[in-house]
Amino acid sequence: MCSMTYASHYQKLLSQKEQKNSNSLSYFTVQNYGPNVGSVDNLKSQKSDTLKNQRSMNNNVTKAHSDKIRHHKNFRYRVDTPKHPSGELIVLLHGSGGDDTTLFSFARPLWPNATLLGIRGRFVQDGENRWYRKITATKFDQNQVVDEADAFVDFLMHFVEKGHYDLSQTTFVGYSNGANLLAVIMLENPDLIHRAILMRSMPVLDDMPSENLQKTDVLTISGKNDKIYARYAPVLSSLLRDCGARVDSEMVDADHMIGKEDAAIIRKWIEQKNHNQ
Repeated sequence: MCSMTYASHYQKLLSQKEQKNSNSLSYFTVQNYGPNVGSVDNLKSQKSDTLKNQRSMNNNVTKAHSDKIRHHKNFRYRVDTPKHPSGELIVLLHGSGGDDTTLFSFARPLWPNATLLGIRGRFVQDGENRWYRKITATKFDQNQVVDEADAFVDFLMHFVEKGHYDLSQTTFVGYSNGANLLAVIMLENPDLIHRAILMRSMPVLDDMPSENLQKTDVLTISGKNDKIYARYAPVLSSLLRDCGARVDSEMVDADHMIGKEDAAIIRKWIEQKNHNQ
């Protein structure tokens, strides 16, 4: 049943694992395809990063929970458009410490003619951009996860409407912290995401939403040597399958960082999905 809780999934899969005895790239440089920068409040008029804009951005920062955490009111984003765009949109959600440009050079070779939309998480914790507050390495602020997922959807709908993009022709790519939020967005909005790639992901809510994902194709890629996240990868895949998603799960000989092996798996998966359309 899709309504099975994260805890019960985790205990079940750990029990099964016990019975069975059972190079990387973290940051990427931006490729120069003429990207545009903006936030959800200025979609109607793209502005340059002037001192005035910087002051406005600083005014949109509020402190939350501690002096080491800041919460921006707007999503910062960057659009990377190729010379001959195909009309396909790739939405990129970075991991902890990344930003709206982090995944561009990873994604561009995989989708040479697609428009790339990189979005920056609104939280800054201990100097790192994040999508929601971290309590421990595997425990997160439950309310903020849900609130940020909802805010992300609002932002996305404004962006898609303004740019006349087709969500049925959109692929969502999340890494680590961004992949975790993407899974929540998927489960809360079953008709929103048709194709998603989750790298180094885990369930972040104690009680994950349970919706019908029969229209959704998902690729999950975990790292065999990822000491924190690897054990949770089957849990999330199982949750998504129970909700009807078509899930392909892969494991690479790597740690938490992503690299060429991930890219090769994604390229093959894209080709298969496009062939089956």
